[in-house]
Amino acid sequence: APPPQAISDPRPGVLVTAPFLARGGAEQTLFATLEALAPTNRIVFATLAHHLPELGDRRQDFAAISPALYSLGDWMHPDAMLPVLLRIIDSHRIRTLYNANSTTLFYDFARAIRRDRPHVRIVDHLYDHRVGYIEWYRQPDLVDCIDACVAENQPIADTLEADYGWPRD
Repeated sequence: APPPQAISDPRPGVLVTAPFLARGGAEQTLFATLEALAPTNRIVFATLAHHLPELGDRRQDFAAISPALYSLGDWMHPDAMLPVLLRIIDSHRIRTLYNANSTTLFYDFARAIRRDRPHVRIVDHLYDHRVGYIEWYRQPDLVDCIDACVAENQPIADTLEADYGWPRD
């Protein structure tokens, strides 16, 4: 169940998915972004991978932004995550799903969330233009599932447009 303040809080709900909340550069960028968004948005977190101690753990830091933090990767098998994410979306009245350098699971979930919760705006944040999650953008149906992609830098934006055919806007 959502925390009581989520039920009465009129701010728009934003579900942030990440693999884990470690001590890296992507997490620092995410933390700064969410600190800026938190005054006008109700933030909810869901991590999709198991937290690895050797990467550090910033869950306590992120809990200062929002106590609504679901460590799904520590609790359940990936096959069980989609129904839980849909429940989180519904119970927290989520308007936007913001994916921050998440796992490949996100790209499968995005399709199902678009189908089952078409009112949810889906935003993906990419951090690398050479390898990794940007390769998923070669799939032609992904443009129909993701409303916006935040390119961390100009090379990512250029690669998405030139090599993957994504519109810059």
